[in-house]
Amino acid sequence: MTSKETESSEDPSLQSSSTLKEDDELYFITSWPPCDEIPLIQGDDPASSCCQDFDHDPKQCSSEDNLVNDAQNSIMRLQNKTVYETGTKEAKCFLKEKILELKNRLEKCSSVARTACYVALASCYEALEEYDIAEMFLKKAIISSSQKCNDILWLLAKVRRQLNMKQQQEVLARQLKLEQSLKLRKPIYVERRSLANLTVEEFREKYTKTRTPVVIENVVKKMVHDMWDLNFICKVAGKKRVTLRKLVPNSIEWARLKADLDMTVEEFINSVVNNESENRYLFDWSLPLHCPELADQLVVPDYFKEDFLKQTTPGSLYRDSWPSLFVAPAGITSELHVDAFGSNFWMALFVGQKRWTFFQEEDTAKLYPRFFHSLDPAFDVDLSDPRLDEFPLLGLAQPIECILQPGELLFVPASCPHRVENLETSVAVSSNFVDESNISLARTELEINSLIDARAKDVLAQFELNGWI
Repeated sequence: MTSKETESSEDPSLQSSSTLKEDDELYFITSWPPCDEIPLIQGDDPASSCCQDFDHDPKQCSSEDNLVNDAQNSIMRLQNKTVYETGTKEAKCFLKEKILELKNRLEKCSSVARTACYVALASCYEALEEYDIAEMFLKKAIISSSQKCNDILWLLAKVRRQLNMKQQQEVLARQLKLEQSLKLRKPIYVERRSLANLTVEEFREKYTKTRTPVVIENVVKKMVHDMWDLNFICKVAGKKRVTLRKLVPNSIEWARLKADLDMTVEEFINSVVNNESENRYLFDWSLPLHCPELADQLVVPDYFKEDFLKQTTPGSLYRDSWPSLFVAPAGITSELHVDAFGSNFWMALFVGQKRWTFFQEEDTAKLYPRFFHSLDPAFDVDLSDPRLDEFPLLGLAQPIECILQPGELLFVPASCPHRVENLETSVAVSSNFVDESNISLARTELEINSLIDARAKDVLAQFELNGWI
């Protein structure tokens, strides 16, 4: 799919509230991606360490470009701090100082540096939550660039998504004033169905097409021959090395889970059994990629056999990412998050209990999402400590809840924010998938990510070749 086709089919989060007169200038390609792993601020000078710079033509670059690069890099590092640190008075003063410096340089710097300067200014205003001004400077960067700039288009999509959330919140805040009293709504509970009386056709018509969650009982025993408990996992995968995750309060990481220690599966399971895991989590570990011995033993239910991702060519993005394994000690949570690229999701539970709390996509703005370094939001709201005085819109959101039991499978529709608490030591398997019910949403997300990821572009091409989009 060409860039022009991508632009014409973008979703409302990509569309500006005002029409771009310079649209013909927007169709470029580039190899520079946004930074995912950036050092944190050190000491009192956020610009003291370096991360990835903009690509500059040495013939055009001069000493004033250093200011632009330092500003952009330090802003990115600042955004990698926790949500609360980026909102401090010191952080805001730093950003405003950078804005003044960058604006003073605009008229004097080279044409290449000017584009980077606009992007740096946009990052400053984004960090200050002035998203409309950030959008304006990104549009200026696109128009001023003499090089290909899909990277800036990606940043523009991210800022517009955040701006869309802010505009929704402003509307909701007016609605909030009409509420007599503000309190959390009581959860509604997920419907439960037995495998024996739920056909594939009914599942697709009643649940996936309507984006309605459901718990399917008595299905997990049909997926495996052996009982997938801690002993079995240890026996088959014990010598495999894994990277564990650990919950970090106030983190901007996805689900607030940060990569932590590396160890073998056997070492981790022993630590769980001996209550020495220190709240570490074997989270979303791809079985096809890392443990085909387990993957080969798993039979995916017929409800999910039409997964388009599994029908792409070997090596394609996401084809072998799932099913994945989750092993958790009691008490650990994965905080509010949304699964990537508009994918549906299922989880089958073998051992333990998991409390799921999730929300429909329409409630996303009420949960105070922030888009830092991806299109997948982190959330300011902490459901374990709701603080309605600080996050009043949460009182308008409708929680949906279930406690998943061993032998049950939960279907979660695309784009639903969710939080999962492990009530007991648990073993589960999950998979993201794309079918007719969410292909349009997945297409939108992949189109945006294809601006900076060639593999996403390849998946889109295969979807189109197979007639799915």
